[in-house]
Amino acid sequence: METVRPSTAREWLKHTRNRNWRPDRIVRNAHDMRAGQWSMTGEPIKFAHTGRLLDG
Repeated sequence: METVRPSTAREWLKHTRNRNWRPDRIVRNAHDMRAGQWSMTGEPIKFAHTGRLLDG
C-alpha cells in the first residue's frame, strides 16, 4: 500500500481517458478519506506498459 499525494494523482490522471470528473464526488470522497471512512478494496491502481492509467 502506498500513499498517493494529490500532485501525483493529478499527474496520473493526465494519462487516462477516465470518466468526467464530478466536483461533488471529489469533495465527498475527500471528506470521507479525511474522516477515515474510506474503505480499502484490495484493488490495485493499474497502468498499461505505455504508462496509461487503466484503473484507479
